Amino acid sequence: MPSANHRSVETETLQIAYEEAGPTDGKPVIMMHGFPDDPRIWDGVVGDLAQRGYRTFTPYLRLWANAVSQ
Repeated sequence: MPSANHRSVETETLQIAYEEAGPTDGKPVIMMHGFPDDPRIWDGVVGDLAQRGYRTFTPYLRLWANAVSQ
C-alpha cells in the first residue's frame, strides 16, 4: 500500500493539516472524517484508491489533531 504524505496549508488565520496519497496526476478524491475520528480511519481505502491511480486528500478536522487555528 502506498504511504500517505503529511502536509499542511496555511492562511492568515488557519493552518490545516492533511494527508495525501496517490500519483500527482491522479483524479482527486477528498476523504472526510467525522468526530471523533481522524484521517487514519480511511487508511485501507486510501491505499486501494492510490493503487488504482487516484490522488487522495484527507484533511484533519479544524481544531482536531494537526489542524491549528491562529
